[in-house]
Amino acid sequence: MKSICILTAIILLLQFLPGCQSVLPAETQPPIETTMPTTESDTVPDTTVADIPVIIPKNLYSVAVPITTEYGYAEDESTVFSYAYQTMHLIHPDRDVADKIIIDFLSRVENTRSAADQLFDFAKSKNLSAASFTPYFYQVHYNPTRIDQGVLSLHGQISQSGDFAHSNVQCVSANYDMVTGDTLTLGSILYHADVKNDLCDIVISTLEDRSDLNLYDDFRTSVKNRFNKDESQDEDFFFTAHGLNFYFSPYEIAPYSSGIITVEIPYHKLTGIIG
Repeated sequence: MKSICILTAIILLLQFLPGCQSVLPAETQPPIETTMPTTESDTVPDTTVADIPVIIPKNLYSVAVPITTEYGYAEDESTVFSYAYQTMHLIHPDRDVADKIIIDFLSRVENTRSAADQLFDFAKSKNLSAASFTPYFYQVHYNPTRIDQGVLSLHGQISQSGDFAHSNVQCVSANYDMVTGDTLTLGSILYHADVKNDLCDIVISTLEDRSDLNLYDDFRTSVKNRFNKDESQDEDFFFTAHGLNFYFSPYEIAPYSSGIITVEIPYHKLTGIIG
């Protein structure tokens, strides 16, 4: 009996040793953009529960962009329009940096309000009612694609529906330096201006390798025009954990049926191009 008790105690002890704890497979690990990677100097142990070592991040980076919806009504009080937009909640060790980013993001969203109001006025002019309802909407939707101690990146679309053959869709993105809170443009991430042509060539060759796309014959010209834009105004890109992404709205380089086209350039191909 004594031997059985000792064996049982050893088994229980082994279950709590750090080397015996289960670990999620790599493909199910939380995405890199949710929290800042930690190092030994960035963490503090918590030994309050049975002296089991638990690593807790000292600095946390987190973002949420909840949706708010406002409705527009006809004279008979039926709903004829909706305007969906987002706010931002950002956790950052530096409150000033967080406020700077939040203010810029909210200003981007607020800039869409006038267009939404115009669509609502148009919906009201159609004399819509519950008996003859046509849905009109204006939606602003950003998704976080990367967040860490260096970069916050969001990508999404502005879509509107009314008397159109298809919903009108415009791709959008927002990229921020998490050290300063400044907006990142293409010019600010390139090592120098000369490499922009190299980056353009990589995007074109990546598109050419895509067998799933029905690209326009002159798509290369459209891509080159994109990279010839003023660097300080160009924001047609976003970051993920794996690479730098460029996107094209419907009809830009391919028919509407191709939808939004995204090209991801892995970081290992960008050595000497972005800093």
